[in-house]
Amino acid sequence: MEINDPKEFFNAAKKSKWMVVHFYRSVTVRCQIVDAHLEKLCQEHLETRFIKIDAEKSPFLVEKLGIILMPTIVLIKDGKTEHSIHGFDEFGGTDDFTTADMAYVLASRGVLNYDNDRSEEIRNRSTKAGLNSIRLATIRASNYDDMDDSDLFD
Repeated sequence: MEINDPKEFFNAAKKSKWMVVHFYRSVTVRCQIVDAHLEKLCQEHLETRFIKIDAEKSPFLVEKLGIILMPTIVLIKDGKTEHSIHGFDEFGGTDDFTTADMAYVLASRGVLNYDNDRSEEIRNRSTKAGLNSIRLATIRASNYDDMDDSDLFD
């Protein structure tokens, strides 16, 4: 279900025990990836309400909820924002996470019923491709012993 009216959003949040809200931009490829996974999950998990909000059409909600990165998934429990998932880091930091991975993360945040533990798969993927692993590889590859502070800003 797509909502762009703030009143409609707040009413839906008040009426829902669990709600997953995807803030997206239609031209963002990673938003399309999230959409595909959420489309599958919404058909299987009727205990949770799934909503899409076009960030460009909802500047008030974007500002109110502090949306700064696309995609962002806002998790709401009993009418209150509990957590926001920015990008793909929680899914393993790559585009090739599975719907089961997403279900596991949403369940671990308490907005979905799902019993299959996917933590090992997600952890393995994040150590291979996540942002932190890139930083570590870059730091390890550099030899900072031969540099002084002025070299850092050249």
